[in-house]
Amino acid sequence: AMLYSVFGFTILAEMAGLFLFPTIAKGISREKVYALACGLPIVGLVLLLGLGYVAPTSAPGVILSCCLLFFGSGLSLGTTTCCIADVIDYGEVKFGKRNESVTCSAQTFLMKAASAVAATLTGVGLDVIGYNPEASGAQSAGTIMGIRFLMFAVPIALAILSFLIYKTQYKLKGARLDQLTKDVNALHAKQGRK
Repeated sequence: AMLYSVFGFTILAEMAGLFLFPTIAKGISREKVYALACGLPIVGLVLLLGLGYVAPTSAPGVILSCCLLFFGSGLSLGTTTCCIADVIDYGEVKFGKRNESVTCSAQTFLMKAASAVAATLTGVGLDVIGYNPEASGAQSAGTIMGIRFLMFAVPIALAILSFLIYKTQYKLKGARLDQLTKDVNALHAKQGRK
């Protein structure tokens, strides 16, 4: 419990990840940035899990683990923001109309809905593993193992799934993205002459 306040300060790493996203994205492809965005949290979670067994009260270990996790999260936010902008450009080229407000408000709604679903599933998961908030002592060994599963295995699996979806299903990258950029610039130049 005493390390929770230390954990709170590591959110600065997320801001750093978002701030450094443009610099990192200049040097490597967006797909590699997203691989880093998904990989760093996995490394942070594995490190944090290991520390739970080896050095459970290590403040530097918690800080390092959570900084990796949150830095990756910041890169993910940067990538997502760029992808949304690309989708808006794609819609303009394909349909002749920009829909920033609809796209961005849908993204905001989906983020809020995802947070609500995550909170619900966390509560259900804790109930399934037998977590007892009224317990005066430690939780059972099975409950502790279940908490570790919910805290580490599930997010790692979801990070891997997220990257696989981006890699296989998101099509606006590479040569296709370059062509989209040329098309939208040409469209804007043409509209500017009218």
